Order: sequence, then C-alpha cells, then structure tokens
Amino acid sequence: MVVASASPPDDRKRWLWRWGVIVTAAFVPIAPIVAIAAALLVWLATPGASRRGGRAAARERWIVLALAAAGVVTHLTSTLAWPAPSPLDRAPLPLDAAARPNLLAANDASWLRGWSRADGHGPYATPGPDGFYRIERRPHGVDAPISEIVSNQEIPFPAGTPATVSAVVRHDGTDFGAVFMMRTRERLERLETRATPLDLTTTRLEAIVPAVESPVRLRSLQLVDLAGDWTYVDIGWPTLSLGADSLGYASHAYVPAWYEGLAWWSALALTLLAAAAAGREAVARVGPEPLALGLTAGLLVQTSWTLLDVSIRGLGVRAGGTFGEPNLLAHVAVVSALAVVALAPQRKVVGTVALGLALALVLLSGSRAGMVGYGVGTVAMLIASVPRERAWRTAGIAAVVVVGAGLALLVLGAPVERLLQPLAGDDNLRARTQAWAVALDAAAARPLLGLGHERFALTYEFAQPHEPGPRHRNAHPHNVLLYFAAASGWLVAGAAAVAVLALLAGAVRRRDWPAVVVLVTAAALNTVDSTAINAAVALPVWVACRVTTSDPGGGHG
Repeated sequence: MVVASASPPDDRKRWLWRWGVIVTAAFVPIAPIVAIAAALLVWLATPGASRRGGRAAARERWIVLALAAAGVVTHLTSTLAWPAPSPLDRAPLPLDAAARPNLLAANDASWLRGWSRADGHGPYATPGPDGFYRIERRPHGVDAPISEIVSNQEIPFPAGTPATVSAVVRHDGTDFGAVFMMRTRERLERLETRATPLDLTTTRLEAIVPAVESPVRLRSLQLVDLAGDWTYVDIGWPTLSLGADSLGYASHAYVPAWYEGLAWWSALALTLLAAAAAGREAVARVGPEPLALGLTAGLLVQTSWTLLDVSIRGLGVRAGGTFGEPNLLAHVAVVSALAVVALAPQRKVVGTVALGLALALVLLSGSRAGMVGYGVGTVAMLIASVPRERAWRTAGIAAVVVVGAGLALLVLGAPVERLLQPLAGDDNLRARTQAWAVALDAAAARPLLGLGHERFALTYEFAQPHEPGPRHRNAHPHNVLLYFAAASGWLVAGAAAVAVLALLAGAVRRRDWPAVVVLVTAAALNTVDSTAINAAVALPVWVACRVTTSDPGGGHG
C-alpha cells in the first residue's frame, strides 16, 4: 500500500493533525455525523485536498456525482408521478415517536370483521390499494346490519401504564359514529373516544386505554355503538402506543416530501467526496496510522458503552450499542476492525486490539451474519496482509484465537444462543425472505422510478395483509441492492453496483488486497441487510479503499 506524500509540516502542525485525525476517526464507529462534519471542514479549509489524488480522484468524483444525480432525478420524478398526499400526511409525527413504537402493524386491520346480534360474525375486512381495510355495513347474505366491528388479534399489553389507541376511518355517508372497546380475556370496557374530522368523509378516532394491574392480551381496534348513514367504512393507519398522547400518523414515510430524497442523495455525495479528500489530505500529512488508531479508539469506546448498557439491561438482551440496532452494531464493528488492519498492517498490536473489540461487539450483538463476516473476513485479511510464506500459519493461529475468545465470551453470558440457532424455520430468516419478495415486487411494478425515498416500510406492511402482526416489521429490504431498486428503480441500483465494482476493480488493479477484503466483506454482509447506507459502515470501507492508495496512471489516489 503506497501512501501519498507531501512536504512535512512543522512539529506543532503535525501534532495537531495527528490528534485531530485520531479524534475524528474515533467518532466513526460511535457517531459518524461528527466525523462527517469534521471531514467537510477539512475539505473546505484545505484547497489542496480537492486537487490531491490525480486521475483516480477525478474518476472518483465523477462516479459519486453521477450516482447521486441519478438518485435525485429518480426521486424527484417519482414524487411527481405518484398520487398527492392525503389529509393524513398533514398530521404531525410527535418527537418521541422513536421512543414509543407502534404496537400495531398497519396490517392489523385485516383482522377486523363485522358482527351483529342476528347473524354473528361476518366476513373479514378486505384490503384496499392504499392500506385501508373495508367493512360493509350489511355484508352479502347477512340479514341485519352490523352493530360492532370486532377483532380476534391479541396484542401483549404491559401492566402499569396507559396507552392510546387510534385509527382513521373513511366512509361514504354524511355522518359516522363509533366508540372504541377495550377487550381483554377478563373484561370489556367502552372507552371515551375522541373523533377528529380530517375531511368530509375521513375521521380520526382516538381513545385512552387505561392501565392494567398485570400484563394482559388486549384485543385492539374494536368498535361499538356504530352510527351514521354510511354503507361501508375503510379503516387504516391503526396505532397503539404506550402513554396518554396519540402517536400520530407516520404516513409521510409512505408519501414523503420531495426534499427528503434530495437531501439524502446530496448528503451521500458530500459525505463521500469530503471523506475521500480530507482523508487523503490527512494521510499525506501524518500517514494512515492515526486513522487506524482513531477507529480502534472508537471501537474501544463503543465496546465500553455496550458493556455498560448490557450490564444494566441484562446479558440475555441483544446489544445495539450507540446505534440501538444489533445488526448495525455488528457490521460497524467488523468493517471498522478490518479497516484498521488494512490501514496499518505493520501495527500488529493495534490490529489485534481492534479485532478483539470487534469480536466482543459481534457476540454481544447476537448477529449471525456479523459472526460469519467477522470469521471469514479476519482470516482473509490475515492472509492478505502478512507475508505469503507466513500467511496460512498466521491464519491458523488466528482461527484458534478467534474460536477460543468466542468460547470465553459465551461462558461470560453473551446472547449466543441465537448465534447457535439453526436457520431452518427461523422467523428472522422468514422475515428477510418476505422483505426480499416485497422489494422485488415493488421494483418490478416500478422498475424505472421505484417507490420513492423511505416508502418501503409501510409498503411492506400493506403487501402482507394476512401476516399475524406485529411480529415482523421490515423497515428496509435487508439487501442493499434491493434497497436501491425498491426505492429508486433498477437504473439507480445498477449505478450503485457499478460504483462498487469500480471501487473493487481499482483495488484489484493496485493489488491492494486488504482493501479488497474490507470491501468484499461489507458487500457480503449487505446481501442480508442494508447497513451500507449508514455512514458508520460506509466510511471505514471508503477510507480503506480510497485514501491511502496510489494511482498507477498518474497522481495519488
């Protein structure tokens, strides 16, 4: 690996650059937004950073800008092509929505059915094209009109706290009335229900579910005292959230504002260009080792944070670290540790510490894909980064160390029962295959434009109306190529694939095998997840592949 060179600055400037790089890189595995901000400042403050890199940097800029432009164009076009938002999209989403998850999936309305004293249960609600479920006032073959809308879907409800239930009702009459019913296996209770008109035929219903003394199974969304001159009602956007305030409606995730996609693609381009330019400038001044030291320091802080969190919540809980998501934590740990070895292969102690910290994080996360990626990636990196005559011996020793350390952590109580769980019949694997199928269907239905930015989550729920939610709620397709295909169409997905292949081809052409290992490992992990869109995963890969290499065609890259 050849490092770009520059005239040495004075000792004070070099000291400041060194520690600035270490501190900045340390934020990548913890809170990458801080590292991105620092890279932007360096990029703007050092004009030479943009010019450094020669032809390789010029190709890099064109590839990144072309990909971002394709994403912006498809998103803006899809926003114009799809229907305008409904009145629901004007409903605000409270700031605490992330901390108060919706206990109901959108498809829980599929469990509703009409009921009358004369005829008993009628047919189940039928799904519509926009996520609402229709119930007829007088279903075919029923003598008397329905007097209640009931559900047999039971939701686990904790003790000691109230909750808020809500739904949106559309009807074809001039008037509508109904009251929510709280129904457990022990009791029935009418709830004081607030009706808020959204337009002439759309009403939002909300009610407070009182706290219970012990955990119960709650049948939610049941409606009684039906009134009005309607012949059918459409029920959708159901929510059940802990607390006495309504969760609101996140329908803007289904039909987002046009600027969300524009901002995302623009931020992607700025992040990649700034990180590459600032990284090359830093390496030219102080070498690649401070980047490796910073990433290792970040892994140490992340491990300390995660262990503290696990000690509070209990060892049986999958850890998510500062990200709150176990699979993302594992992927960040794996690619960061491999990037450390790729950036400073001669610093064996630093590389060993980084790999050890990554192993602890992977095991605490309980991520099976992370464990496989860690094991294969570590052995491949050792083969790629040590002299050939010692490679296989080193790899064998490393494998023994990895297995031994893993067994030691197992004894300490990490959530490893999940790591040893067979895949056959596994619910998470089933959820992934469902997400892949929905993403493929969405990309097939709109191959040029996709669904638009961040529309997959509710699209998935509406595409699975007969799944007994809320077990699986796929917010993304669990495959980064399908992520781009479903959101922006196959042209953008193809452009993203070409960009990655160009990065891989450049590393192979330079015989930079450690960079190849980092990139291939990250790509393999993202065949079963979409973590590459997170800067904490993308930045270590990007840095390992771009900022410490040279371009044989002229100039430093």
